Amino acid sequence: MVRQRKADIKTVAKMAGVSIATVSRALKNPELVSKKNLEKVRDAVSKSGYTPNKAGRMLRTQRSGNALVIFPDITRPFNSGIIHGIENVAHEVGYSLLLSATRDQKSREIACTNTIFSGQADGMILLCPRLPFDAEGFPNKNLPPLVNVSEPVEKADFPRVLIDNISAATLAVNHLIDLGHKNIAIITGNVTDPSGRDRLEGYKAALLNAGFKVNPDYIQYGNYSPESGMNCAHRLLQQKPRPTAIFCCDDEMAIAAMLAARSLRISVPEDLSLVGFDDIWCSEYQSPPLTTVRQPVVKMGELAMQLLYDLMNDKPSTQDTVYLPVELVVRESTCPPKRG
Repeated sequence: MVRQRKADIKTVAKMAGVSIATVSRALKNPELVSKKNLEKVRDAVSKSGYTPNKAGRMLRTQRSGNALVIFPDITRPFNSGIIHGIENVAHEVGYSLLLSATRDQKSREIACTNTIFSGQADGMILLCPRLPFDAEGFPNKNLPPLVNVSEPVEKADFPRVLIDNISAATLAVNHLIDLGHKNIAIITGNVTDPSGRDRLEGYKAALLNAGFKVNPDYIQYGNYSPESGMNCAHRLLQQKPRPTAIFCCDDEMAIAAMLAARSLRISVPEDLSLVGFDDIWCSEYQSPPLTTVRQPVVKMGELAMQLLYDLMNDKPSTQDTVYLPVELVVRESTCPPKRG
């Protein structure tokens, strides 16, 4: 039996028609390589089956080659979108990911950091709104390489990749106001988290800017779970007067609210307009398809991993907080309210 020779970096360089140095840069620092050469190298890597010698690199650099990703819930499609983006860049730069779902428990978050401090990971990406360790314990704020994405850690002294949740929520509610709705309710996210508080603030700001009063009975406090969306929607739909529109602070709650309305024989959108948040993959495939605020989750993950890679390679970050734009995706779950 003839054993096939394993492809090496020379093979990749020959197939791509570039130098070995260019291949090395493309794998370690893709931002330093032209788009044309980067595509050539990636194509050659794919066809040759080349994999970098991670063990050898670890011995040379005394690094693990791993990045830790801490996030609250593995079941949420929103988180998986960000992780998908992180993995895209990690794969390009030869890093592996250690994923840790903490279930929003601080004790689990703290336990995860042992991976960093024991040398099993070279840096971390944090999707939770609090640091999993005491920053005061680091002299001169010499924190391990760290990037925060999505759920903002407040007063952070490290790079963050975020959206403006206040303006994003205002965008969603303004869409309903522009359609002619006045009785607009909200199902919030966790208001103990910055995103939940900011989206509620954006909802209130849109109503006040339009000259409407904020009705406390139209504010129901959810927690980003379908169960909370269902329960909150049932309570809202029993209000008198009943809201003609509901802004839900994530798509999972919006989809559950749609089911709640259907169980009460309330038609969406004829009797009730619904707007979600995130644009998870299944939002487009509801009946009716869900109007929602799209977050650029894959791009958020990609940028977070690139920033972390730079930090792990001692490249000072030139950006403290990056705000990425959102987009209102108008589908069939919203329409003008009925007259009368």
